[in-house]
Amino acid sequence: MGVVDDAWNIAQSGLTFQDPVARLQGAYLRRRAEYLHKQNSGWNAGKIAAQLTAELAVIKDYIKGKDALIKGTEPIVPLHLDLRPEAALTAPPSNMFITDGARAAAIDSYEHQYRVNRTNWVSQIVWRAVTVHSDQLWKGPASPPVLQQVALDELLDRRLHAVELMHCNVNSSGLQVDTADRAWTIGGPNNAQWTDGMLVRNFEYPALPPGPFQPFLAQMSEWRNVLGVVLVFTPPADQSLVYFPADIRSAWLVKRRRGGTLWVTYQPSASRTLTDVIFRMFDKPREEFHDRNWMFCDMVGCAVNLHAMWLALNRRYGSNDVFETATNKTDYVKLGPVVQFERVHDLGILMADDKDLFFENTDIDIDDLQVGDFVCFWSSRIFDLIRPIIPGPWGNEFSHVMGLDVDGSSGKLLITRNGPAIWLAGHGIHTVTYGTMADRLIHWIHKAFVFVWGALTAELFSNPNATAITTNFGTLVLWSPYELFDKPGAWWLKVPKSIWHDEWDYATTADVLKAVPRTVALEAGGVGYNAPPEADAVFFPLFEPQVDSSGADDGDSWRAFLRKRKADPQFRAPSGLSFLSIDRKLAAGLFYRGSHTKIPVVRPRVRIW
Repeated sequence: MGVVDDAWNIAQSGLTFQDPVARLQGAYLRRRAEYLHKQNSGWNAGKIAAQLTAELAVIKDYIKGKDALIKGTEPIVPLHLDLRPEAALTAPPSNMFITDGARAAAIDSYEHQYRVNRTNWVSQIVWRAVTVHSDQLWKGPASPPVLQQVALDELLDRRLHAVELMHCNVNSSGLQVDTADRAWTIGGPNNAQWTDGMLVRNFEYPALPPGPFQPFLAQMSEWRNVLGVVLVFTPPADQSLVYFPADIRSAWLVKRRRGGTLWVTYQPSASRTLTDVIFRMFDKPREEFHDRNWMFCDMVGCAVNLHAMWLALNRRYGSNDVFETATNKTDYVKLGPVVQFERVHDLGILMADDKDLFFENTDIDIDDLQVGDFVCFWSSRIFDLIRPIIPGPWGNEFSHVMGLDVDGSSGKLLITRNGPAIWLAGHGIHTVTYGTMADRLIHWIHKAFVFVWGALTAELFSNPNATAITTNFGTLVLWSPYELFDKPGAWWLKVPKSIWHDEWDYATTADVLKAVPRTVALEAGGVGYNAPPEADAVFFPLFEPQVDSSGADDGDSWRAFLRKRKADPQFRAPSGLSFLSIDRKLAAGLFYRGSHTKIPVVRPRVRIW
C-alpha cells in the first residue's frame, strides 16, 4: 500500500462504516489524506495520520458547538427556523375528525422529526464542506489545526436554511403537496377567497384541479381548462403565468417569454428593500391561495437561495447592509434557471456571474455534491419537444440536494442499485431519492408519448401511406435504416440541428447521442444501410426492435440493432416493432452532457474574507 492508504488506515481505525456519520468521516479522511500527500510529498504516513487525527477532533468539537443551533437556543440572531411553530403550521387543524389531543401529538411528532433532520443536516453539511473545501477551510496544516470558522459558519447557515425552507415551507413536509388532494373551500370565481386547508405553504404552481371549482368554471375568466385535467392561470397578454401577492407585485418584473428563457427580475426601489420583499414571500400563515407566490421550480429555488443568503450574511455581519449592497442593482437579481448546462455559467446576474462574491455557478464531479447544492434534474431533452402544454413539476426539476451518502473507504458518493445515493427536493416534489425522481419524470414522459402515439395513429388512419407527418409535436418521419419493418414501421421524431445545436447547445451529433439516450443519427452503416431523411438531424424512436441490448448497448435496442446489423449483414431483428420502452434511462438526471460527465450546480461560495 502507498502513503495515503497507510495514513488513512491509521486515522480511520475505530470507525464503523455501518454508521452514516462514520462514512462521512472516513470519506473526509480519505480525501484529506490525498490532498495532504499531494501538497506535502515529504510527509510519511504517520505524519499525515497524526494531522488527520488532530483535524478530526477539531471538526467534531465544531459540530458539538452547534448544539444550541440544533435546539434553537443560540444567542445569534436572526435565528434559524423556529421548529415548534413550523410544526404547528404543518399539523392539521383541529376539527370534527381531529381532536385537540391528536393535533398536539401531531405537532410533537413534526417537531421531533424537524429536530432530527436539523441534527443530521448539520453533520452532513459540515463534514461535506470540510471534505470538498479542505484546501480553503483550514488555516494551513497548523498544529493544532485551525478551522476558518467564520467561513464555515456562513456555509452552514446558508445550506441549512435552504434545505429547511425547502422541507418545511416549500413542500410543507410532504403534506398534501398535490393540490387535488387538499380540502378546498371556494368562495367564488377568480379573486374570491380560495382556501385549501394549508397554512405553511408559501409557493404554488399556477395550476389547479378543476373539481372543486366546477360551480364557478364558467365565470373564471383568468383560468383555462387544459385537456380536461387541470386549470391553468391565464394572466394579461404581456405577462407570464407567474403571480405575486398584491403588496409585492411591483417588486418583480414578470413578462411572458417570447422564444427565450423566462426570468422574473427584481426592481430596486427607494421605497422598499429586497429584505422586506423576501420576508413577505416566505412569511406565514398563508391560508388564502391568492396570497401565495405562484412560481415555477427554478424561481422558487432561487428565492430559497436568496433567503438563505440573507440569513447567513445578517448572522455574520449583524445587519442587512451586505445583503442589500450585493442585491440592490438593476437587472441583477433574477429568479429563473440559474443552473445551466456547462459553458453557460456567466449570465451577469446573481447566482450566475463570474464576479459574484456569494455564489459559485460551476460544474462539479458528482463526488463533490453537498447538502444544499442547487441543481437541475434533467428530464429527457425530447420531453421539451412533445410535452402537453400543462405547467407543473413534470419537465426538468430544479432541486436542492437534501441528503447524500458516501463510501467511507473510497471517499466517493455511494452508487446503489437505484442510482446515486442522493436525496432531492424541488417545488412540488417532496424529498425523494435520485431513482424516485427519475421515475417521477419518466411517468410524465410516458404520458407525453401517449399523446404522440395517438397523434400518429390518427394521422395514419386517414393517410396510411404517409412517410412524414408534421404535428404540434414536430415532425415525425418514417425511416428504416436497413430492411423494412411491419406497419406502422419505424417512425421517429426528427430533431433538427436548429434544436440540438442552437437550443440544446451540443456541438456535434455525436455529443447528442452521448447525452440523450435512444437517439440515433447518420452513421457509416453496413451493407444495405439507408441514410436518414436529413443528414444533420438526430432521430428519436417511437417504436423499437426486440433485440438483445444488454452489455455494450446499455439497454438501447436501436443501437444494439444498428451495431449488430452493421457487423453481420445476415443479422435480422423481428419484423414487428414494439412501442418504445419508457424507462428511467431516458431521464438525464444530474448529467446534462451524459452519464459520468460533470454536474452543473449553484452553491454558496467559500468566503474567507
